[in-house]
Amino acid sequence: MSELTWHGVGTAEEAPVGFLRRVEVEGAAVCLGRTADGWVAFQDTCTHEDCSLPDGELEGPGTIISAMHD
Repeated sequence: MSELTWHGVGTAEEAPVGFLRRVEVEGAAVCLGRTADGWVAFQDTCTHEDCSLPDGELEGPGTIISAMHD
């Protein structure tokens, strides 16, 4: 089992449900999303197109609809 490491990326108090944000963590692009239950993190690359995900739409805790697929 790998060791977990905490990476602070900013404050979350004002982020609404559905909020998406791109951050860099140890050189990797990560997309953070705010759900009704908390936060989720995804690799920040659409699996179908080579684009960043925060311009898309968070559809539940496990799905982002890329802006390329609107």
